[in-house]
Amino acid sequence: MIDTVKPILTYDSSEMYGIPKMSLTEEMNLPAAKRQTLSNKVEMISKYSLAHQALDQIRSRARQIPLIDDQEHADAVQGMYDLFMQAYDLLWKAATHGMH
Repeated sequence: MIDTVKPILTYDSSEMYGIPKMSLTEEMNLPAAKRQTLSNKVEMISKYSLAHQALDQIRSRARQIPLIDDQEHADAVQGMYDLFMQAYDLLWKAATHGMH
């Protein structure tokens, strides 16, 4: 009897990442520009859920911010807001990148 090793994780890369199915050898032999594009696509898609978790964390923390009459507190909240707005602007810049 011949043992066959089955992969632990199975997924359709074309569905998950929007890339054509290819062997490991084909992937390793991609021209540099295609390899760069493939890598960037996979990273953006892989990091999406982590970015979504960060947004959920921001929303949760923002809901818990108490309304108190303290300038140091107000300044700290302003700092968080400023960072959020920078990220918000960059997200939309990335979302619309290359669209004309």
